This record gives sequence, C-alpha cells and structure tokens, in this order.
Amino acid sequence: MNRTIQVFTGLLVVTLGLRVAEPAIQAQEKKVTQADGFTAEQQSVVKSAENYRAAYNKGDIQKLMSFFAPEARLITVDGDVFQGIMEIQGLFQAGFDSNPGLTMTNDLRSIRLIGDSVALESGFSSTTTRIDKRPDTVAYHIIHVKRNGEWKIFEVIEAEPAKESQPLDHAEKLAELDFLIGDWQEDAESDQVHHRARWSANHNYILIDYLVETDKKLTTFATQRVGWDAKNKSIRSWLFEEDGGHGTALWVRSEDGKSWLIKSEAVLNNGQELSASTRLKLTANNQIEILKYDRTAEGKALPDMPVIRLTKKAPAPSALKSAN
Repeated sequence: MNRTIQVFTGLLVVTLGLRVAEPAIQAQEKKVTQADGFTAEQQSVVKSAENYRAAYNKGDIQKLMSFFAPEARLITVDGDVFQGIMEIQGLFQAGFDSNPGLTMTNDLRSIRLIGDSVALESGFSSTTTRIDKRPDTVAYHIIHVKRNGEWKIFEVIEAEPAKESQPLDHAEKLAELDFLIGDWQEDAESDQVHHRARWSANHNYILIDYLVETDKKLTTFATQRVGWDAKNKSIRSWLFEEDGGHGTALWVRSEDGKSWLIKSEAVLNNGQELSASTRLKLTANNQIEILKYDRTAEGKALPDMPVIRLTKKAPAPSALKSAN
C-alpha cells in the first residue's frame, strides 16, 4: 500500500514556523486530550476532521482538496515533500488508483489552539485496502489555519509511530519441546497412566494432563503448564493436582542437546515439601525415557525411581479423518 496517502487522516498541524516567544505560546495554547474533552472551538476542528475522513473513505478527491489551503505542504513518512494543491492531489489520485477500497481510521490524540487562527492536531492514522486488511499506521501532525471562518490544512507531517516493545514469542522459545505434543502411554504394571500434551490456544504454553485409567475410565489427576519465564530467561513449568498439591520446575537442555534436565519443587496437599531432579530424553525409537533422582521429602533423601518409558499413541481414527 502507498503509505503517503495516509497522511491526511484527520487534518491537523505542525511547524508553521511561528515566531512567538515560548511563554506566550504556553499562555495561549490549550492542550486537550480525549479525557479532558474539547472546547467549542476545538470541536470545530474535530468536525472538519470528521468531514475530511468521510470524503477520504468515499474516494472523493475534489472534496478532499477543498480542505487544504492553496499553499498547503505535505511531508510523507519517507521524507518526500509535496507542495501545493496540484502536487497533493496527484499524490492522492495515485494512491486511490493503486489501492482499491482504500479507507482510513483516525486516532486523534490532541488538539492545541494557538490564538484564534491556528490549530495543531496530533494523532495516528491507519489505512486498509480491499485486498490488504492489515492496518498500516503512521503518526501525524497537522497545522490548521482559519481562512474566512473555516479551518484549512496548512501543513501535514507524517512520522513513524513509536515502536512498542514486541511481546516475546513464547512459542519460539518452546519450539524445542514440540516433540512432547501428543498422547503418551506410560509403561506401568498396575494402573495405566497417560500423558496428554497439547499447545494452548494462543500457542504460548504447552499443557500436559496426567491421567490414570482405572476400570477403563480416565481420571485427570494433574495438569502441568510449561511456558517461558521472561524474567529469568528460562523454561519453567507449573504443576497443579486435583487434590490441591502443586509444584514448579526449571527446564534446562543438556549440553549434548539430547535430553532435558528438570529441577522441581512441590508441596503436597498435606503441606509436605518435596524436591527432585528429572532427566527427560527422547530415544531413537521415539519413546520418552524419564529418570527421577536426587529426590527428597521434608529434606530427607529418597531412593531414585526406576526409569519410566512413554510410548506415543497413534491418533484416533476420527482425529486422522479431521486432519485430512
């Protein structure tokens, strides 16, 4: 999309090169935010901006040009300068011709009145097209001047909006644990234990349900949430049992990259504190081996547990059908 066509989103102003002493400007200008509301005179600027936006969304070039002073100037976000109505009109015409369905929304942030004939507006403008619905946003500053009782656009300046810090891509941090996703059967002599791992809806966590099968009935007895701890720059998990027990663990990949070392601490529903180290490894035959060691209960050492092996279950026929 041609971004330069966005600049006139709400009609406003900047840099008129006013040679007024700073104290005088501060005394005269009235800064307004959305929370403060607008004075009657500021509302007249807002009304002009609304009418301009309506003409823009209709693609009415002639109506749009009526909002500009003859000597108006437009400076795009790329630094290109368009001087006068004819150049500005050519810019707009090219933008509408090459972007079918071009429409604009305006986020007006402030209006300042300097004397009776100058108004400065600042905000953000976003445009979309019929083909590209992703908003393209620029910051803008517009200088309005009053001519024969009407506000006219004297100058428009586009700018890149301030870059907000992007949220950390948690899914990327957890990508190395994607092998966990699926249903796993634990090799157990008594009750059958199942491990069911899935991505959360927003793909920011891995959720693991631990289920016990007794008399052919599955009962969830614990759920583990594995996610990225941005503060400590590490993968961490939180375990919640149905009886009130809970725990947390730190996940670290081994130096050889073939296994994960998990250091966990937990509290049972009776208040007893436990700790353990776990090595989790995906084997060559696509099984998962789990070894628990360095186990303690209330500070007292417990013996290591035998290796637990998990075998991945094939998807149910209905799931295979829906995946095709």
